[in-house]
Amino acid sequence: MFDPYNAMKKRLLLALCLTSAAAGQTPKASDEQDVLQVERDGCHAYQVGDTATLQRLFTADYTLTNSRGEVSTLADDIADAKSGTIRYTMFENRNMKVRLYSDAAIVTGQTWIKGTIQGRPIDASFQFTDTLVRQRGHWLLAASHATRLDKKLTPQGQ
Repeated sequence: MFDPYNAMKKRLLLALCLTSAAAGQTPKASDEQDVLQVERDGCHAYQVGDTATLQRLFTADYTLTNSRGEVSTLADDIADAKSGTIRYTMFENRNMKVRLYSDAAIVTGQTWIKGTIQGRPIDASFQFTDTLVRQRGHWLLAASHATRLDKKLTPQGQ
């Protein structure tokens, strides 16, 4: 006997399955370059204190676990940029490698920063791991982890 309620449940289940399958995008050829561009744009935004770009490139719940094990948020980074507590003369990522997983990407590499923190000079290098997610068609930085390197990086080409 035909049960309209059962038939409707089956159609709804099929629609949900198809929608879920369509939501998980297969990485495109351009995704790696798009992810690397987010990394470059983020470095530039930190260097020049461009808080609007940071807000555009990062998820609202972004966190950084720094080399001392402290966790900061995007709001913390924006407050630091606005206050002038941290000023960068260099913020450069190098040797980046991207791994893509549908709507997520992991980037590893090294960062070299120079500038001042609360008026004291800093010149340091870090190994980083960044996690990006694709939301509404855009790659956004969701989490970062940095470990300070004993060896300081040198200018490119030296």
